[in-house]
Amino acid sequence: MARAVSAVKADGARTPNQPPNDRYDRDGVTAVAHEGGASSHGTRRITAQQRPVSGRGFARDVVEHLLLPECFMNRARRRGGVRRHRQDGFTIVELVVVAGLAGIVAAMAVPRVPRIVAVYDTANMASQIALDLRLARERAVTTNARARLTFSTTAYQPQRESPAGSGTYISDGAQQNLTNGITVTTNPSTPIFDARGLTTQAYTLTVTNAYGDAKTVTVSVIGRINVS
Repeated sequence: MARAVSAVKADGARTPNQPPNDRYDRDGVTAVAHEGGASSHGTRRITAQQRPVSGRGFARDVVEHLLLPECFMNRARRRGGVRRHRQDGFTIVELVVVAGLAGIVAAMAVPRVPRIVAVYDTANMASQIALDLRLARERAVTTNARARLTFSTTAYQPQRESPAGSGTYISDGAQQNLTNGITVTTNPSTPIFDARGLTTQAYTLTVTNAYGDAKTVTVSVIGRINVS
């Protein structure tokens, strides 16, 4: 005698008058499987030991694996009744187009990179010279002697007068190298600060890179230093 196994939806219960082989009930889904044979509706043969336990929901598993024939399941999949995750991707044409656009953008941007770096180096060098001029002014006040910066084509050197009033200058710090491609011109000459931190006239120092971009460092007669 065939042994019947009934599966009932977890949130519903079979009524007392409901036959044990009903396939549908009011609250959920009731499924019956018989050992040794298949039902008249073409469902799969399954036993209690073979029934898999799934986390997708008990009633859904019953409908998919027990009650609905394969033809119904295929039709439901074609109509979108059974949703499946699909993996999105890119076609070869899309990849080629993106690569082409990236190449065009790179070809336009790469030639501008050296100039952008040179502009940054120019601004940085002008700020460094202005900082060392302020330091030379402070050294002139603290040592009660004149101080200055002397420039060459590749570097500049902080100097101070020793002894005071002698007109003889000695190194007053490490030599600072100019960034490659940077030149500095002074007008009318090298700024010199006296013991009060003042200068006899205004000075202009122009910092220029290889592309012609320039920054200007100005020194007023009262010792004020600005970068523009």
